[in-house]
Amino acid sequence: FGLCYELNSVANRPSFLDGAWSPSGFASFFPRAFLYKTPITTLALAALAALAAPLLLRSRDRGVWRRFGWVVILMGVYWAACLASPINIGHRHLLPAYPPLHILAAAPVATVARGSHMRGALAALLIFAASAWELSQVHPHHLAFFNAAAGGPERGYTRLVDSSLDWGQALKGIAPALERMGVSKKQKVYLALFGWDTPQSALRINGFTDVSTLMHVPHGADTFEWRLQAGVMAVSATVL
Repeated sequence: FGLCYELNSVANRPSFLDGAWSPSGFASFFPRAFLYKTPITTLALAALAALAAPLLLRSRDRGVWRRFGWVVILMGVYWAACLASPINIGHRHLLPAYPPLHILAAAPVATVARGSHMRGALAALLIFAASAWELSQVHPHHLAFFNAAAGGPERGYTRLVDSSLDWGQALKGIAPALERMGVSKKQKVYLALFGWDTPQSALRINGFTDVSTLMHVPHGADTFEWRLQAGVMAVSATVL
């Protein structure tokens, strides 16, 4: 049963990319997700590492191959598997590719450090500071990070959704947002949120008493009609 369930899930996983939906995924999903969700400083170092890769492949120095050959092979195999996968639901599936990427990306910094430890330390410090500043712009909502070239977090929902953007992490912020809007705690609130938490409980704890979710059809119902009343609706970007 478990295997059949997984095979069915693979065959029926719609994907979203740059404003388009596909029932079978996109060939360019993971390359674009990588470009959108990776800090620009890391992309710059990765570009330098990519330029150095051909030199590594042509190298006859066995020591170089022992240090970096396995990293190149691991990156190649994992990326090949990602590009062949029809499951395009999240940038998180690329996470195992980042450790070897950072190993390769450190090579240019190590090359600079050979000539001068001071230059190497300065280069590493500048890279760290630039990355820290870029990531701080989205704190504490790191899941919603998109680099500036992709439009930043404000435009992220036009690029990727699902776990690349939204996993219900803003649930706790709904009640304060409603209060800032002046919504009465007795007013009807509808929730259409992406995630596995219990949104009704979170709002009721904050005093909102009339809360309904629009995400789930009642068990056993083939069709179901929502009878909506006047009220406020909170909708996740993925659901929208």
